[in-house]
Order: sequence, then structure tokens, then C-alpha cells
Amino acid sequence: MTDLRSRYLEAARRVAVSLKERGVEVRLVGSLALGTDFDAESDIDFLVLNCPEELRYRIEADVEDMLEGIPFDVTYLDEVRSDHFRKRLLEDAINLGKEAPKESGKPEDFWYDALIRFRFLSDEIRNLDIKDWMGNRATAGSLVKLITTFEKNVSDVRMRSKNDGMSLVIEPSIETDLRSLIEFRDRLRRIGADEEDVTGADMKDALTTLKAALFEFIPVVTRLTGEDYLARHPEDD
Repeated sequence: MTDLRSRYLEAARRVAVSLKERGVEVRLVGSLALGTDFDAESDIDFLVLNCPEELRYRIEADVEDMLEGIPFDVTYLDEVRSDHFRKRLLEDAINLGKEAPKESGKPEDFWYDALIRFRFLSDEIRNLDIKDWMGNRATAGSLVKLITTFEKNVSDVRMRSKNDGMSLVIEPSIETDLRSLIEFRDRLRRIGADEEDVTGADMKDALTTLKAALFEFIPVVTRLTGEDYLARHPEDD
């Protein structure tokens, strides 16, 4: 490993720790993550931050400063704790997974983003106030989107495996969980019409089911793509 690459990795690690404490997830991409030849002049995609664009640019600039020996100032990141900024983070995270996997046949972006969005929603639902109807309705809307995205990608992997002539067995429990989630999603969509139809406890149960389905399905995608997503996100295990 080159000295320059080592410095970038250390800078990225320090930034990642500071961000994680404030609820922002980061990951390495490009040649830095792959361990190939690293050119700091051109390979600037060493960090991907699931947060508003202007904050991402600020943090990437801070990493550059750290390489020059300038201390990294994380005080401005405390705004992540504000309700307004948390909602922006959640909205941006949800929007990441709206598109289907790219035509290349590698759905890794969806699985990375699904895990990240799951963590955001986990925090939101864990902290639900049963009396906060507006907050519950907004969280329900986010959960609807996540279930729908999961459903679409399950279908996509089925089709892709069939087209590739691969024999992939979808675990029966995934089918059961998916049916359960789809039924629950239909209830969530009615949440605006009937406040008593869905409770915070219901949403917590649905999120538990979604987590089980998500992590049971990832090995299927691993066999299809040759990519071990859980190994690259061990903290999600």
C-alpha cells in the first residue's frame, strides 16, 4: 500500500468515525476501496456520503485538508442532530433506492442503499411517539417506499437468474415475508384515511419482518452476482 493511499484511508477512517457518531453513513469506492493503483489527482471518489450534496462536498474538502495536516473540524456536523436535517437525511436515503438496478446486471447499489435506508428507518421507527400522528404517517410513507423497492428488486433478481440460466432457490420464508410485507404496505397506504388502522407497534413489527426478508434474500443475490454484501457490511449482521 502506498504512503499516499495509507494517508487517505486513515483520513477517511477518522471522518467516518466522526460521521457515524452523528448518524451519517460513509463507504469507500473506486480504486481506494478495491486496493488497486491509487491516483489522488483523479480518484476523488474515496468517500460516498448519504447526505445532502453540499455537506458531502464540505466533508470531502475536509479530508483533503487533513492530508495537509489541517485538523478536521466536526462541529458543523452537529446540525445532523436537528429534526430538520434528520428528515433531509432520511428523505435522501430513501430516494437512493427508487431506481431499478443498472442494466449491467450488478444490483449492488440497491443492496448497499437498502441496508443504509433500513438503518435510518430503524432509528425513526424505534423513536416513534404514538401521539405524533404526522410523524408516524411520514415514517409509514418511507416504509411503503422501502417495501416497494424490495419487492421490485426481488422480482428483478428472479428474472435475471432465469435469463442467465442459473438455478437459484428463493427461500420459502422470503416468499412468506414478502407477502406479509405487501399486505402490510396496503394497510400503510391507508394510514392517511384511518388514524387507528396502523400503530407504531405495527410498524416496528413490519420493520422486523423486512429485516428478516432482506437478510435472507442477500445470499441469493450473492450467488447471482458473486458479491458478498454482508461481508462488506459486517456491522449489519
